[in-house]
Amino acid sequence: MPVVNGTTYHEHTHPRVIQVLEDLMRSRDRVRIYYGDQFPPYREWGGMPERGRISRSMGPEKIPLIINNSRSMGGGGILTNSIIRIEASPNTGRVYFDIRQNPPPYWGIGPWSPREAIERGEMDFDEGAVWSDYVTENGAENLGLDYEALQRLKQKLKK
Repeated sequence: MPVVNGTTYHEHTHPRVIQVLEDLMRSRDRVRIYYGDQFPPYREWGGMPERGRISRSMGPEKIPLIINNSRSMGGGGILTNSIIRIEASPNTGRVYFDIRQNPPPYWGIGPWSPREAIERGEMDFDEGAVWSDYVTENGAENLGLDYEALQRLKQKLKK
């Protein structure tokens, strides 16, 4: 897990998110954080965005927190590996991070397949099988994948 300035981040946190959160800890600007899928089309998970100032915990392994206001005695941990957008709050139009403009480096640019990831050692068989179980025909199309090819890969992997 990467540690930056004493703060520990999830290993799959986008490098730009780390940079933005570190800057926000120093500036103390209020922000809104949106969570969502880390693969195209980067769907937001819904619900209300988290709002507040960025800080970090005080334990032996310090993690980023979002603190609601100056009277708060603490806050919740930030799911740094699931952030799709960070914007100013109140809404001034300033966007600190948007995954659509900064695609994650580990997903690559073109269509991504579980088989390629397994061959490169980025995903093991169990993750590939679960991933292919999760993707529906419509979801495969949204990801730019061939659903039938994904099902054939699943059968090959199970052998």
